[in-house]
Amino acid sequence: MRKPLSLLAISYIIFYFPSGLLKSYLSQFLVNSGLSYGMAGIIVGCTFTIKILVNPTLTYISDHTNATYLFKVSFSVVAAISVAALSVSQSVVLLTISTCVLMASRNFFQSTLESTATNTSQKMTRSGYGRVKFGGSLSVAVGTATLAGLSAANFSPDLIFISILCSSTFCFSAVMIATSKKTTEAKHPRTSSLTSQTPRRTILLMFAATALIIGSQGAYYSIGTPWLMLMGLSNSQIFIAWTIGFVAEALVFRYSTTSVTRHYENVIKIVAICIIFRAFLMWASPGMTQTAASFVMQGITFSIPHAAFIFSIRRYFSENYSATAISVYFAVAHGVGIAIISGVSGIMLERHTELAWALPAISGTIGCVFWMASHKVASEKKHN
Repeated sequence: MRKPLSLLAISYIIFYFPSGLLKSYLSQFLVNSGLSYGMAGIIVGCTFTIKILVNPTLTYISDHTNATYLFKVSFSVVAAISVAALSVSQSVVLLTISTCVLMASRNFFQSTLESTATNTSQKMTRSGYGRVKFGGSLSVAVGTATLAGLSAANFSPDLIFISILCSSTFCFSAVMIATSKKTTEAKHPRTSSLTSQTPRRTILLMFAATALIIGSQGAYYSIGTPWLMLMGLSNSQIFIAWTIGFVAEALVFRYSTTSVTRHYENVIKIVAICIIFRAFLMWASPGMTQTAASFVMQGITFSIPHAAFIFSIRRYFSENYSATAISVYFAVAHGVGIAIISGVSGIMLERHTELAWALPAISGTIGCVFWMASHKVASEKKHN
């Protein structure tokens, strides 16, 4: 692997190490801090809601001004302060604010990393993005496995969670500040955001699909761990299942370039089947085997669509707007999709437990229909 991709992979590994904990344990950490399941689900939803406006706006300003250095340093400092506040607070208000501010800073860096990965891999090697994402997703799995192993050794999950989150955030903040450099680059010239061959209907259908498919993952993030605890699984079993899912996600990302460029329509159908099957596995009083299988499909149904949508954005949008377009993708997929389904899933777990896993199954399946329609419109435009 060439040097730029190696450095980018290292950045991914550092950044994504605590991501699995945020996905798998944040909601339970908030519940253990005294919040209800519904309130915890709403807060998890709020962390994604900020992507709707905050992330695209800040990324656009950063991309089209000379403020990139200031943004990187500012968000690094804010992230460190927020995670420190999260570690000591028992106030609902402060927990909500510190969680949302921390996630806002991570959202900014996530868009920056994704944009850099797509641009670098485009220039150097076709499979570069999948290789970089493999390193990031594998780091997610290692972080979650660390929590699983220490929990099995009777360490407090809450203490492990906040310790890893704090140390990783401080480390990443220090690296980001140390490697950020002031630039004097001129602003990008104003050009059309879409390439000349981009069908606008394809963009609308694709973003609808992202909201529904990626959004369906929100059920796992907000009620996955609390649900499995209610089903009688231990902390170590739950974190092992999350780890297995993240490993599956990493492996699929490694070969994502091939999977989303060949037999495209068959891939969409496979994702739809996995979305439905994973819900049934979680629904029927899952044991360890069922849970692990469900999380494997969770990894598949996230990684393949995500890679496909990122590749499409890189193809449909002009280079000057690729980072902003990716931030819009996160706003739609995470800010709208995951935010809504995370919040609603938490409420449904409290009030209509038997329907808790119906929502992600329906959302993901409909999303695959939109995804297929987007692909067909793009294919028709290409052949005309």
